[in-house]
Amino acid sequence: MFVSPFPMVWGTSSEPGVSRVVVKDYNTGLEKQATTVKVSDLFTLFYVLIEEDQGLKFDIIAYDGNGKELAREIIDEGNRGQNE
Repeated sequence: MFVSPFPMVWGTSSEPGVSRVVVKDYNTGLEKQATTVKVSDLFTLFYVLIEEDQGLKFDIIAYDGNGKELAREIIDEGNRGQNE
């Protein structure tokens, strides 16, 4: 795993219509809105800086412009590499 002085959650979405991405951690329950970069209608990059106490497990939720949930994914960096 890459160690950075600026821990972040980042990724991509291929869901059409994504206008907002929220990252919620399982340790504190804190929700942070990610910065999104729309590359094309079907490709959006997102990232959000996190604090160490937020842990390694997160819900990533993508919304459209009306607030409708388009996609949800759970990531757990604490288990990364165990099944690879």
